[in-house]
Amino acid sequence: MEIEGETDATRTYGMLQALETLSEDLDRTVSRPLQKEAFKCSAACCDTAKNQTDLQSCVQSCSEKVQRMEAVVNHELGDFQQRLQRCAVRCQDVSREKLPAEPSDSQLQEAQKRMEACISTCAQDFESQVPGLGKRIKEMCKKL
Repeated sequence: MEIEGETDATRTYGMLQALETLSEDLDRTVSRPLQKEAFKCSAACCDTAKNQTDLQSCVQSCSEKVQRMEAVVNHELGDFQQRLQRCAVRCQDVSREKLPAEPSDSQLQEAQKRMEACISTCAQDFESQVPGLGKRIKEMCKKL
């Protein structure tokens, strides 16, 4: 089931790299522009607010888009992580179900290999979902 030269660890690392790349892209293309907009808006509040209460209200209003963006990103990444964890737990369950009541060491080792291969497949499947995840997050953030 292994692709020549590719190990389970390599597949898992590939998914982690894809998520890191996504995180950097979202920071550069979504988060920073919204933060910049919020800072400019907050600076303008200093010129327009009549009193401290108005200033606080204005600054709070300026940061709402950033807070909504962070909520979207956290929700989507959390959902992605939960689905990945469910896949890994399913791998553990399937591996356990195939063991006899009193497994031998070799049966335990074989079950461990099956579980690791299954988890590696999860990582590979989820790596392919990262671009769609990024696109979905960007589309949601455009609507803020």
